[in-house]
Amino acid sequence: MWQLLSSEVHAIYSNLVTHNMESFERILVELAKRPYACKVYGHFSHACFCIGTAPNYEASLTGEHHKFLVIEPLGDRFRVGYGRSPLSKWGRRLVAGTLEEWGCWEVCAEDEVLPLVDRVVTRDLDALSLSPPP
Repeated sequence: MWQLLSSEVHAIYSNLVTHNMESFERILVELAKRPYACKVYGHFSHACFCIGTAPNYEASLTGEHHKFLVIEPLGDRFRVGYGRSPLSKWGRRLVAGTLEEWGCWEVCAEDEVLPLVDRVVTRDLDALSLSPPP
């Protein structure tokens, strides 16, 4: 079971994943206070933090849920990956030793992460609410 974004568990767990990276913990504490935090779920996948609508791993495989974005710590900066438009496909994979990426991948300072996450999550949640149910 993945926790709602509003859960304090994410900030606590980030210390284990990132070896006490205080800036990442601050971001997760602030994200937990966002108006959309009780509508979306968060979880770690390796050192990356993912935000989406799936309440668990199994549900994420069904195609009925949407992964909004991923935040990856890079030392004193962060890398945020997301779709170019609401509900567009994005991601990355390792192919023959080369990292393939599609969608948007931005490197941000700590103070740039929250506005970007707010914009993408709000945009995608709005698009989902306009979409007819599956």
